[in-house]
Amino acid sequence: MKETMMKHIIAVLTIVLFTTAFSNAQTTPVDTNMITGKILTVYGDKNLDVKKTEVIITEGMGAGVAEYRLAKNGKVNEEKFPRNTGLYRLIVQYEGMKASELFLYAADPLTEKISVRFFKENKKIYCRITSLLSEDLNKVVVLE
Repeated sequence: MKETMMKHIIAVLTIVLFTTAFSNAQTTPVDTNMITGKILTVYGDKNLDVKKTEVIITEGMGAGVAEYRLAKNGKVNEEKFPRNTGLYRLIVQYEGMKASELFLYAADPLTEKISVRFFKENKKIYCRITSLLSEDLNKVVVLE
């Protein structure tokens, strides 16, 4: 009984490991360049230079908009990262093309981990965003 159970466990683990390795191989570029900080990591696939990317978070509407430039010219600056819960807009840019997404921080934003991965597919630039704290950001967007 124990031997049969161990064979089943090993088979399941092998399938899980193979599936994980296969799915990562499909979504991870071969040559990745990146810039990173404690909160933000920006990746570009081998055809895209992260020095041409920009990541901005804005807070507020109208004349009272606070702007937090988190990444520009290949450098991450997290010193002025939002410190309060609330409604924000994430703007990602690559060579003049951009996309923006509204999102909510319901918990302390300083515990956030954001990953922004720029990639090119079918002559379009995409950005895969992942966030530890805001489910609203976990998506792929097209830059226009």
